[in-house]
Amino acid sequence: MTTFRMIMFGVSAAGPMVILIGGITAAYAVSGSPGLPLGYLVVGLVLGLLSVGYLAMARRVRHPAVYYAVAARGLGRPFGVAAGMLGLTAYNAILMCMYPFLGGALAGMVGGSWLVYALILWAVIALVGARPVALSVWVLAVVLVLSAVIAVLFLVATLAQPAGGHLSFEGFSPTSLRGAGLGTALALLVASPMGFDGTPSYGFEAVDRPGTRAGTATVRATLWSLGILIGFSALAAWAMQVHYGVHEIAAAAGDPNVGVPFDVLVERYGLMIEPFTWIVLALGVLCTQLSLLAVVARYFYAMANDGVLPSAVAISGRGIRVGNPIGGARLQSAISLVVIVGSALLHADPMAVMFPSLATLGALGLVASLILASVAALAGLRDSDESVLVRLIAPVLGVLGGGWLFGELVTHISALLQTGPGSLTPIVIPAILGAVTVGGLCWAWYLRGSRPAIYERIGQDTTKPLQHAAVQLTGVTL
Repeated sequence: MTTFRMIMFGVSAAGPMVILIGGITAAYAVSGSPGLPLGYLVVGLVLGLLSVGYLAMARRVRHPAVYYAVAARGLGRPFGVAAGMLGLTAYNAILMCMYPFLGGALAGMVGGSWLVYALILWAVIALVGARPVALSVWVLAVVLVLSAVIAVLFLVATLAQPAGGHLSFEGFSPTSLRGAGLGTALALLVASPMGFDGTPSYGFEAVDRPGTRAGTATVRATLWSLGILIGFSALAAWAMQVHYGVHEIAAAAGDPNVGVPFDVLVERYGLMIEPFTWIVLALGVLCTQLSLLAVVARYFYAMANDGVLPSAVAISGRGIRVGNPIGGARLQSAISLVVIVGSALLHADPMAVMFPSLATLGALGLVASLILASVAALAGLRDSDESVLVRLIAPVLGVLGGGWLFGELVTHISALLQTGPGSLTPIVIPAILGAVTVGGLCWAWYLRGSRPAIYERIGQDTTKPLQHAAVQLTGVTL
């Protein structure tokens, strides 16, 4: 796993096409804020500060279940188990929200049941996800190139026809972030780049350049992934605003008859661009899920390898699947199937209920995980040789900024979910995260009393759980 390969996984995990077609449009429609371009930069700055301590600790622990190991080393084993469970919940939620998103989108476009499309996508993910990462790398590369083509075509089309005949930079003005929609806008923007933080899970598989410090490739890949996602999101949000008008974009984004952003593409490039864009979107969702599945499978595998999860999950394949964490991949596929079928049986709307609920759960969980990792860095890096910026200033600022973002997410969760008065969903989602965290703490305390040998191993294993003498996890070849 070179730096470039890890960047592909980090960027694909967030899904550039999902951001363009779903994330930015929804943010404008729901928040009505003209400050989205600047808002993305603010969110990127906070996430970057949160990543400093997280990556400094990840460089030292080099464990596939990064949040789990970082919290265990910095705050103690019980917090490690809690952070691991929290991270797993968040990554699984973001992965699973793609099933109702694509299923609902296809059902609305071509007709039929969203469940059928979701089950087809599930079958593909279950099949491909159990194979070595090497199989997926080239798929990611091709789809990212196609996504880049769509993005460039969109930017050319929008910027060539600005509203009022001139380019407006009002979206980058600090005054644009004022107003009632600010909190809702920031809360929506947080979800866009989530998934970039999964690259440290490839720590033992990463290839560092000769002469560089161990873990440098992982650090660079994570920060590059975040930078690319934030830069793309801010630029696309600005271009959309320039084309429709600063004060008209919210109404256009919320009007299904306008069809943002497809109307711009069709008007400039013809009708064939729309089905091509839908195909690239479907492939992008596939790559997002493959990227997240690779991280989830490593979390399951590593925590099971430590004894925190059932040993049956710690299975690596043989033959062509040599070393691949198929136990974790199979468990995730089983969880996804239960959620998909359960949602259909409960008649939950895929686009109005399932997608926003799971996406919000994932965004909240990952922000909380990054905050916990930064707190762990403050403790774990206290006596290290890191600079004062890395071990103190950035983590403190990250915790403060992350706490502010988390507060915005919780405060505006009803707007994110588009729920009416009396709905329990805005309460249930934070409650799930709280229950998972408390459950992780209790499970660790149980292990301490009944299985002390396993408890001592939590997050402390210095061996390479995903790379043994004759078995390597990914088998990536040049």
